[in-house]
Amino acid sequence: MPLEFHGERAEVTALMVEIRRDTYMSEPGGPAGPGLSRLASALGALVDAVTR
Repeated sequence: MPLEFHGERAEVTALMVEIRRDTYMSEPGGPAGPGLSRLASALGALVDAVTR
C-alpha cells in the first residue's frame, strides 16, 4: 500500500518495508557495513513521518 494511504484509510493498519541487505551489510552474512547509519536515519525519518 502506498505511504499516502497510511492514516487516511481505516483498512491500512501496517506498513512493510523491504531493504536490500547489501545496502547495510557486508555480504555474505558479514558485519554491518558503512550504510547502516544512513539506513537507520532513513528509517527514523519514515517512522517520524507516519506517526504524525
